[in-house]
Amino acid sequence: MPAITTQKGKAVTLTLPKNKTQFATHYTWYPPIGLDDPSSATPQASPDKTTIYTAVASGGCRQEIFQIQVKVEEKQKCKGFWPCLWHCKWWLLLIILALIAWLLLRKRRDEA
Repeated sequence: MPAITTQKGKAVTLTLPKNKTQFATHYTWYPPIGLDDPSSATPQASPDKTTIYTAVASGGCRQEIFQIQVKVEEKQKCKGFWPCLWHCKWWLLLIILALIAWLLLRKRRDEA
């Protein structure tokens, strides 16, 4: 069974093998929870937890069933000061603003 890994809150596109579904005219995905369009050939999936989606592709007298697993990982927390500082850019902005304020105060004090 193919698997797709994503982070919680990010959508991924589910696709079926074209060589086995070229006959298909109708698609149904189960469970529909977390899918933008459960009747699409390529729905966007954004489940809250790891989910196995089952797709039924049908057309004419044929029907094929496929499964795709979407593994959901929690957003990674920062490991160490510098990676966290880069990852959490608002901290970097705060430090830059504090430095600018300090320089302006210092300049004002020197002028007085």
